[in-house]
Amino acid sequence: MQVSIFSCLIDKTPKETSLEEIVRIMRSTERLRNLCERRRELIKSGNKFNADLIKRKLLPAFAPDALMYGGKARHNVTGLTDLCFLDIDHISYNEIEESMRLLYNDKHVVLAARSMSGDGLHFLVRYAFQDREQPWIGIMSHVRMISNNQNLML
Repeated sequence: MQVSIFSCLIDKTPKETSLEEIVRIMRSTERLRNLCERRRELIKSGNKFNADLIKRKLLPAFAPDALMYGGKARHNVTGLTDLCFLDIDHISYNEIEESMRLLYNDKHVVLAARSMSGDGLHFLVRYAFQDREQPWIGIMSHVRMISNNQNLML
């Protein structure tokens, strides 16, 4: 499956790559691992400004739900995938561990990882919902059901 990747959040020039390449980058790139660890340290020390600079200017970003050409605005979307990215923030360590176990065992979840901040989850879900404008509504209902946590926020 092809997705769009950006060198960082402020980059407006997408490149097409495979989802497998995104996973490889996330799992095996030492530079990415070091930047994430540095960002977590900055957040813990209260240096939100520099932590945000790392996020905006140094870390790669990708668009799993759409292919884009020439920019990252809505009119640059050339196609949609059947993936939806979800980000759950501010959950306890125990909830993260239990949620990761449940997500890894769910057939709809393509990828799950701890967020850069360390206190949340990022995951990709494959969906086949009728409403392509807001697939996350059905997805979050499913996530709440499998995690037995009705307090998860969209």
